[in-house]
Amino acid sequence: MAGSVRRCRSLLVVTTLVAGLLFTASPAGADTVYTVVAGDTLSGIAADHGVSLGDLIDANDLSDADTIYIGQQLVIPVDEDAEPPPSTDYGEVVVEGRGWGHGRGMGQYGALGYAINHGWTRDEILGHFYGNTEAETLDPQDIGVRLLSHDDEATTVVVADAILVVGDEDGNWIELDDQAVQVTLDGNVDRYSIAVGPDCGGPFTDAGFDIESPIVRIRSAHYVVPSPSTTTTSTTTSTSTTTTTTTTVAPDPVLEVIDTGDADLDVTLGLCDSSTSGTWYRGELRAARYEGNQRTVNYVDVEQYLRSVVPREMPASWADKGDGSGAHALESQAVAARSYSLAEDRYGYAKTCDTTRCQVYYGRSSWSGSSTWSNEDDRSDAAIEATAGLVRVFGDDVARTEFSASTGGHTITGVFPGVPDDGDNVLVDGEPYNPVHRWTEELSFADLLAAFVEPSCPLDDLYEAVVVNRDGHGDDGGRGDLELRSRNGCVTVVAGYDFQRQFGLKSKWFNVEYGPPDAGDEFPDEIFDEYRVSAGYTDDEVVALESAAEFFDADSDEFQRTAVGLLAFLLALLEEGAVSPMENPPAVDGAHEVESSYRADDGTQGALETVAEAFGLTGTEAQKFSASVLIFLVSLAQAGD
Repeated sequence: MAGSVRRCRSLLVVTTLVAGLLFTASPAGADTVYTVVAGDTLSGIAADHGVSLGDLIDANDLSDADTIYIGQQLVIPVDEDAEPPPSTDYGEVVVEGRGWGHGRGMGQYGALGYAINHGWTRDEILGHFYGNTEAETLDPQDIGVRLLSHDDEATTVVVADAILVVGDEDGNWIELDDQAVQVTLDGNVDRYSIAVGPDCGGPFTDAGFDIESPIVRIRSAHYVVPSPSTTTTSTTTSTSTTTTTTTTVAPDPVLEVIDTGDADLDVTLGLCDSSTSGTWYRGELRAARYEGNQRTVNYVDVEQYLRSVVPREMPASWADKGDGSGAHALESQAVAARSYSLAEDRYGYAKTCDTTRCQVYYGRSSWSGSSTWSNEDDRSDAAIEATAGLVRVFGDDVARTEFSASTGGHTITGVFPGVPDDGDNVLVDGEPYNPVHRWTEELSFADLLAAFVEPSCPLDDLYEAVVVNRDGHGDDGGRGDLELRSRNGCVTVVAGYDFQRQFGLKSKWFNVEYGPPDAGDEFPDEIFDEYRVSAGYTDDEVVALESAAEFFDADSDEFQRTAVGLLAFLLALLEEGAVSPMENPPAVDGAHEVESSYRADDGTQGALETVAEAFGLTGTEAQKFSASVLIFLVSLAQAGD
């Protein structure tokens, strides 16, 4: 057996060398000037550069008797008919991605797909995406929403047809005479100055008092006249006559704050963005202090808050899809948004915020100049009402039900178990509706280098970008990281989220195409320094391949390239046309993909092309057929032992 192994290992070396001798393209023209080093000879330099000795002598005006010396620069003549050197320019970095967002919890397109294509109800959708949670209905409650665009500025509020009142945290209300108020934090203490004016544009004048409190509450109010009180008295005279007197007392009007949950806009508080624009908010507005910085907060019933959130996070028009079955998706969004907001506890002065950092919230309505528009929708209002108080819980705790626009087909495992999302590729009227189920971006190679170059690992000769460390969820193995490989052996791993953020990609579930082309189906017109071929093997075939490779003490890549080189060598010994195209090419769709790399500089590219052309096969089929031939020869050798 030992002798056979030695012979087979020699065969591996020989066939690889034969392939190189037969199919390596001449590098002539690759160099124009060469500097002589110790040990060089003219004939050796000529052979190394693929030129004749005579051409090298003529190009440098030498004679046969001339002696070359170390450091001498010799011109290498360019052969105009020579093949160009193999290209290492692989073009742009192509990113093929799936989904949009982090992939945790519910996918919104998936919810729509499950509702209109699969007939799922709201509860089925929520139970699928938020595993290990249960449904529970909570009593109404208020939440505070930090309005981030108003950070570090005075809180300026206006009302059209009501009385403005301000008060401390206990609601000791002070009536104001004007229609606008400006509340300004006085340093890093719980004290606020109060100024009043006619509208958002002011001018504002000091109201003559400050409010000392952690927060200042701002509400709209009106005077309410209580019902008159009636008293009856009876008087008896000395003649035993009784007189009854009824007295009606009209009480003084009482100042009462207005519940603006469903009130008209003219009594709803407007938060000024500028002198001519702003937003109306239900509930009350507050000024709060955080480490010497002013914050503006909308304190509002959570059901009223959702009326702006739900149509911002999911299009209200989805309720109309699927003959109205899309309403289940909108109801799922209402429950997810309610649960998420009630599970939040971000700040001491507010529970959540109003941007994508938390949930998008625009308030009730907005105005700019003479234009006004609503930030709510009747269809999302109906979804909120249909799910009033409904949340998802882990035991006694409300679940922080994160969601994203599109999972790409599978959620990730985190707080909730990762699950397939068959609804993500949603169809509306038979047509694909999710534009981010699959997407493609092209990145500049130079930008990629600039973003992730490290002094300890230069990437100037980067030749391949490969996705590694996938999470195992979904097609292609799911989400992963990016590995940048250089020909000098240097490897840099870039976290998937870092790659996503750097280039503004939609998710970290992607494939990256940069590097040697795949010549499995079609050989590239341009000569590249390397290309890849990946054939699929069945369980039995991959066992046979690994066994044969082990017989040669080689890996599968070396074995397949050797097999191709051997078959190409045998073809070269035959007369032209001695073989015919194969009628039944080998199946290459087995479950186990085995890749091999073919290089221009060692001739294996040309060898594979020779085998493919001779038998009328694709690159993948030629690779597998060649391997099967060598596997058969190995089996004969093993049987002989």
